[in-house]
Amino acid sequence: MNLETVLELIRNATLLLALALFFDVAVDRWRPGKARWLQVPLGFGVALVGIAIIATTWELAPGIRLDARSILLAVSGLFFGTLATSIAAAVMAAFRLYLGGAGAWTGVAMIAATGALGVVWRRVRRERLASISWGELLLFGLVAHLIMISLVLILPSELAWSLIGDIAVPVLVVFPLGTALLGRLLSNRLIRAQERAATAARESRYRALVESMKAIAWEYETTSNRWTYVAPQVRSVLGWAPSEWTNIEFWASRIHPDDREAATTYCAECTARGDDHTFEYRFRTRSGEYRWINDVVSVELRDGTPVKMRGFMVDITHRKEAEHAAAQLAAERETLLAEIRHRAKNYITMIASLIHLEKVYRGERPAHEALDDIERRTVVLSGLFELLNQKELGEVRLDEYLETLASSIARAFPGTVRVRVETPADAVPVDQKRASAVGLIVNELITNAMKYAYADVGTTSERDHTITVRLERRDDTAVLSVTDDGVGLPEGFDPAESSGLGVNLVRSLARQLEGNATWGAAETGPGTRVTVTFPLP
Repeated sequence: MNLETVLELIRNATLLLALALFFDVAVDRWRPGKARWLQVPLGFGVALVGIAIIATTWELAPGIRLDARSILLAVSGLFFGTLATSIAAAVMAAFRLYLGGAGAWTGVAMIAATGALGVVWRRVRRERLASISWGELLLFGLVAHLIMISLVLILPSELAWSLIGDIAVPVLVVFPLGTALLGRLLSNRLIRAQERAATAARESRYRALVESMKAIAWEYETTSNRWTYVAPQVRSVLGWAPSEWTNIEFWASRIHPDDREAATTYCAECTARGDDHTFEYRFRTRSGEYRWINDVVSVELRDGTPVKMRGFMVDITHRKEAEHAAAQLAAERETLLAEIRHRAKNYITMIASLIHLEKVYRGERPAHEALDDIERRTVVLSGLFELLNQKELGEVRLDEYLETLASSIARAFPGTVRVRVETPADAVPVDQKRASAVGLIVNELITNAMKYAYADVGTTSERDHTITVRLERRDDTAVLSVTDDGVGLPEGFDPAESSGLGVNLVRSLARQLEGNATWGAAETGPGTRVTVTFPLP
């Protein structure tokens, strides 16, 4: 075989590689293992390349052609599978028969044999074609063209051996190398396809992860002033569609006016330095309300210049509301503690004042009587303090308080004549200071009635007695009256001239209420009625 023949073979193989490269680009969407019907157009594509190769070959002898169809079909069987290779082989065989000549059937046999070798090799090997090595491809090419050389023996013996002598060495050197090159081209294509698929899968998983979170992932390109990605959950959190995030002004203009300057300035300064940063601000939703956002930002630098920002926007409105509620609760707690301290101080001061008054007015009374009176007054204040702590700050229902107070005072006189205390009262809310004064007044009046109104009756009375504590609301005025059915007031009694502690304490407490106290006879029957009238706020 002369140099011209070798050059023709090289040219033929080069044409094959060029056409195969073009075909590789044209069928870039093909993926191994996809729908079987995709192999049909693939088979016809391989056939077109094969026809082009056969049409550009030369004749070694009349009707006998030598070309690189064996490379194409072997590689097709190896990489594209049975269906595509069968279609290509059928079309190429028909074309070869159409050209005719002494070597037509030998050519058809070579087409069938090399295509079948590729299919069998594909089925026998276990590893993926993307990992096929140069050595295996060279071996595969050598086997394919040993078969091709052996099929030349179909021709008449003398012609066959003459042709084998001319083409054996170049075919067994050039064609296996061409097979390996074409196989490597396609294996690299599979590697790229697998890498793209793996990258797409990773991106899909990452996107699925990002878009399953409540946080809004985003990416912004500083060089072009555009948002390259905003996660779709921005629509459910803030109401804005991802496509509406056009430039940085869209973001800045929707920050709360009170937060805008601080947020944008801080972000710009950190970005200019290339510093990752986190900040909080209120952002206006499509509906017009504001949500608190915690923005976590990462800055990407290129040659010291910020080119991208990436981050997560997290809706922290519930956290902010909880923090605000906690702050309010803490403030209310401090107010409550201050109120309790104030109350305690007031009650201690009241007790001290009552003790002082008792000392002033006691005279020669036995000490235990004075201590009993102080104890009862202290119980009154203690009961009021307990009631206040069960209610809202600064407000006491006098009707509830008087009912509890009256029964408590009555129990303090177990040895007295049988006395029932009744407390018909309207609902009158007052502050704790007024409640303290009213409580002390009622205590003094019930105590005086218990001690003096029934002194001449004795414990053997055949009937029960009644002390009525009545509270009426008349517009903006409260009328408190304590009425007993005892012996009544002494003749010529004048409260202004009385030296008794109880009477003077009641008058003093009435003045504290900005009201007045009057003493008189009960409206029906014997007894005493003391009335305290005071304004309501």
